Amino acid sequence: NKHRFLIKSRKMKIIFGFSLLLLLLCVASDAGNEVQMTEVPLDCELYPLINDVCDPKKPEDCMYDCKLHYRTTDAGAYCDIYKKICICIYCGGK
Repeated sequence: NKHRFLIKSRKMKIIFGFSLLLLLLCVASDAGNEVQMTEVPLDCELYPLINDVCDPKKPEDCMYDCKLHYRTTDAGAYCDIYKKICICIYCGGK
């Protein structure tokens, strides 16, 4: 009976260890990534420029392209760090 408890205990240790290792790998893979959060008011439009590849370190390139797309200086933009495309934000000049 005591022997059965030890086997279950080893299985639990292995499962716990594997889960912990998996968690550490997930955390380590996200450690170098930036967190990207953009708040957009409800009355604004988000428009991805699908053919406009960008560098997340140079968001000013997206700003220029989005202002050209909307033909106004009221447009904003950011570079999606995962898809590496420009996303325009336009609130109708509000």
